[in-house]
Amino acid sequence: MAKEMKEFYENKMNQNAMLMLDWDTRNIELYPDHPDYEKRNAIIGRKELERALLPHHKLPFKFNKDETIIRDTFDHFLMSLTRFEHFIETEIVTQ
Repeated sequence: MAKEMKEFYENKMNQNAMLMLDWDTRNIELYPDHPDYEKRNAIIGRKELERALLPHHKLPFKFNKDETIIRDTFDHFLMSLTRFEHFIETEIVTQ
């Protein structure tokens, strides 16, 4: 279990999701592989986060690039959390 926790907290997408949840506005490295270092980050605030996490099937607009990356980040984060839920359900760990 310690290994899974370590991997969870070291994962960049999980780190970004937790930063976005924790801060009102924060400089987030959304594009870690971008060749131009100056273009790796984006300022993400509550407004950007809320818009990015809206249900896509009811929207009259398409998500921009940052919003898409934010959505992917939270998909990854939530899937990572489901692993821990699985551990609890199978009683590998207890609550």
